[in-house]
Amino acid sequence: MNTIVQALPRRRPARRAALVALLALAAAPAAASAEPGPVMTEPLPQRLAAISCLGDPATSVATPVLLVHGTGVTAQENWPSNHQPVLLRRGHAVCTVTMPGFGYVDVQRSAEYVATAIREVHRRAGGRRLSIIGQSQGAFQPVFALRIWPDLAAMVDDLVGLVGAYDRGSTAITAECARPEGCVPAFHQIATGSELLTALARRALPPGPSYTAIGTLADATVTPQPAANEQPGMTSVQIQDLCPGRRMPTGQDHILMAGDAAAFALTTDALGHPGPAVVARADRSACGKLFFDGVDLAAFALVAPAILTRSGTPTREIPPLRCFLRPDCADLDGRGRVLTGATARRTRDRVTVTLAAQAPGEIRVLAGTRRVVRRVAPGTRRLTLTVGRAVTRLRIDARPDGYVPWVRERTLRLTSGRPS
Repeated sequence: MNTIVQALPRRRPARRAALVALLALAAAPAAASAEPGPVMTEPLPQRLAAISCLGDPATSVATPVLLVHGTGVTAQENWPSNHQPVLLRRGHAVCTVTMPGFGYVDVQRSAEYVATAIREVHRRAGGRRLSIIGQSQGAFQPVFALRIWPDLAAMVDDLVGLVGAYDRGSTAITAECARPEGCVPAFHQIATGSELLTALARRALPPGPSYTAIGTLADATVTPQPAANEQPGMTSVQIQDLCPGRRMPTGQDHILMAGDAAAFALTTDALGHPGPAVVARADRSACGKLFFDGVDLAAFALVAPAILTRSGTPTREIPPLRCFLRPDCADLDGRGRVLTGATARRTRDRVTVTLAAQAPGEIRVLAGTRRVVRRVAPGTRRLTLTVGRAVTRLRIDARPDGYVPWVRERTLRLTSGRPS
């Protein structure tokens, strides 16, 4: 219900000029999200249960780190033999998130888990920024999530991707999906030229975090290299830039990047300095060993058989694009709101409208025959504009970046009389 604030009667102009009428925002619909961006559909308890932390993100000496696993594994298979214990010993609190269905499922579902993990680790850290390290799909997912939920970028210091599939997708995965039986849903979506990647490529990475994409020329899963490792907005490096000719003797270079010494040297260079990784600054002693110090090969050997033999259920069905990737979407919950609130202040000769924003985009205020359009830049939280005094009703439309239709977000009304 709109809150109606009445102006003073016309027969008392002096008093009317001395006072103002405040117009409060109509109550948001019950279904509206309390957080910026599209409303999430996966149950919150499940998303929170997928997060696990070692160390206290609020008090750790070094930046808290969130690890995001790849396709076909769990967090407990991907990280405990390599990054998790080593980063913990270096003073980082280390958190992990486990995506549903080993990451074989619709990547739009998994993105909700990753976005929730970023918010939750940031909350546990008391507002400190965190760094993210992801492997394979785990590198793709944060790059995806930061372009969908507009509050996440401000929470992240570094984002480091290991052998990630980005907007170019992978021709090797495309070939797998071309088989008569198809492939798992996630592979359909990260195959080269997929509908999802085409839609996602229309959105730029938000400013703020330092982005590093670390690949290997020997990758047989994300191909072709180095092109597949290149993502607009990210610094792309290959481990061969640090260690020329480097490759694993087993041929499992994509999987073994989690323990690769050269990749870890580039990762820790990014974490330890402002900005992305710099090859000339990274520790070249890593070139003399396959795995970085602290990698537990015995622990990896225990989970390797499951990793190497697991496969999802192939299908020819491709998950449909959700609202948040369709430019024509007009559903407020599905695409997210630009505004969180609005007030109007009436003085003698004008009405001043103050808007509280949570996402970049455009707003349009319709006041009688007058139309005022304003850009909401990334990071903007407050806008002020004025309209004519003889206004009794304001309609506020908005469209987040990436969307075409204007949708009404707020309606404000003024009536004559004393302020209530």
